Amino acid sequence: MPVELPERASILAARKAHEFRLTGWHVLAMLIAFFAVVASVNVFMMTTAIRTMPGLDARNGYDVSQNFNRQELAAAQAQARRGWQSDAKLSLANRVLDLEIRFRDSMSKPLAGLAVTVVLQHPAQRGRDRAITLSPRGDGYYTAKLDGIDAGGWGLVIEAHDLESGERLFLSRHRLALKDESIRGITP
Repeated sequence: MPVELPERASILAARKAHEFRLTGWHVLAMLIAFFAVVASVNVFMMTTAIRTMPGLDARNGYDVSQNFNRQELAAAQAQARRGWQSDAKLSLANRVLDLEIRFRDSMSKPLAGLAVTVVLQHPAQRGRDRAITLSPRGDGYYTAKLDGIDAGGWGLVIEAHDLESGERLFLSRHRLALKDESIRGITP
């Protein structure tokens, strides 16, 4: 028959006196801590999302739509009557984009005397958009180089204005996927 020694009994009694008990205050503190962590992560995620894509292309959507109906539709109809054509060649190598655009009239004759601008639009971050004015090369060709362009999906907006009047004569919007030609043939 086992006999309890007094030393062991006092140790067990001391252990029982300091035993952890989960109380309502402990549960309340854990709940508050949990929701504080969730709320702080949500604030961080929302702040990051808003900084990278604010979601606004225009301050007042109604005014933009009214201007589109009046001005943009009239400009699109005038452009369609002109029958102009454009061909664009884009080549990306080592983050340098070579851009060449050729403009022809309805009779396929080269167009000169245009101020051609291009906006390369990043699909998620407007801060990464790049605008450039192309240089005339002759025979209806306009060229430019853009440094620091990453491969991936982009929007391309081409505008041609009359050099004398500044009137926009041509507008074209495209979605494209740029691939870096310099990494072709390299396998990871």
